Amino acid sequence: MKKNIILLLLTVVMTTSAFGERTRLHMQTHQTGVSDQLTEEDRNPINIPIIVFYDSDTKILEVWCDNDNIQGEVYVYDEAGTLEVYSPYMNVCLTLTTSNYHSILMKGDGWEAEGYF
Repeated sequence: MKKNIILLLLTVVMTTSAFGERTRLHMQTHQTGVSDQLTEEDRNPINIPIIVFYDSDTKILEVWCDNDNIQGEVYVYDEAGTLEVYSPYMNVCLTLTTSNYHSILMKGDGWEAEGYF
């Protein structure tokens, strides 16, 4: 009986962890030129409505901005620091080739946003 319960619990744990997650990424926005001086916390953040999701199963990165007046470019770098994906537009779905550690950088007129996943 104990073996059956353990096998059942193990099966449930394995099936729930087999599915990837669509996670929302935290983006830190700041004025252009301030990123080199940032320590751990940005004391003068800019409120830009950027929404970024990453789906680890499909390796799709979704970047959305709720304000149509905000224009920007999206850069995604892999863990070695090489550019993996680029988009000249904000509202875009990007397919990544690797599932390693990535950093995302968005640049607009007078602002930048950074995030990691």
